[in-house]
Amino acid sequence: MLLLYNMKVWFNGQILDYEDVRIPIDTHALHYGSSVFEGIRSYKAKKGVAVFRNEDHVKRFFYSMQTLRMKIKFDENTIREAIKEVVRVNNLEDSYIRPIAFYSKGGIGLDPRKNEVDIAIFAIPWGKYLKEEARVTIVSYARPNTLITNPKAKIGGMYVNSILATLEAKERGFDEAIMLDLNGFVAEGPGENIFLIYKDSKTAVTPIEGSILPGITRDTVKHLLRDLGYNVIERNVLVDELFIADELFFVGTAAEVTPIKELDGQTFDTSFGKKVYEEYMKVVRGENKKYEYWLDYI
Repeated sequence: MLLLYNMKVWFNGQILDYEDVRIPIDTHALHYGSSVFEGIRSYKAKKGVAVFRNEDHVKRFFYSMQTLRMKIKFDENTIREAIKEVVRVNNLEDSYIRPIAFYSKGGIGLDPRKNEVDIAIFAIPWGKYLKEEARVTIVSYARPNTLITNPKAKIGGMYVNSILATLEAKERGFDEAIMLDLNGFVAEGPGENIFLIYKDSKTAVTPIEGSILPGITRDTVKHLLRDLGYNVIERNVLVDELFIADELFFVGTAAEVTPIKELDGQTFDTSFGKKVYEEYMKVVRGENKKYEYWLDYI
């Protein structure tokens, strides 16, 4: 509440005061999690404030809406511009931006297609999500596969799985969780993808798609690793491989690049992860001309 109080939000095509947005209690998404969303960041970059990979995030947002059969009232360009407008009207620089679409009023049955669809966008000042180096644990909750959901879509209700994993990790005294898939292979964190680093062979391994969200930050980091001379491999990852890797790190819009310093009592070097973080920040700050096309300036 305090983060958004006195701020402006975009709601169904209008810029409104946060306090003026009203959501009815029969909103379908409130009962069943029938919402989709994105997590996007803006940064104070070399040439001004920019939204990072805005186009890619909005494309995934629309894909997620289509997955839940939502009737979309706006085109992609309108949403991209609305995202920038929310950052602009709130005078933000480094911020976290949340577009969300959800089934609203119209009934509480399990077929929501006759319900209204509302779209909102808000943004808040944002720094680091995790600590500079994270202590993590493998939790008991598994990531669902394609027989259960569509892992490529960011569906609100499916994030209860992430909440439970996070709660387990926190209650055990760790910063974050690592989740396995239903076959026992390494999947991802509750809100992050993971990379394993093998320095001698200059190899980076990341779990294959199927039970993970193929993240936009994951894609960014794959580019950066190749620039650093690493071979990037996507494959199934055994739990044991986590403990024999030279380094591990999380990547995600919120987490950016977060080195893992400890996994269930085993400690890791974090020097290369910190190097990748530095390279990532050069990209989002507009200091790497090769990837400047990813910056959508406001």
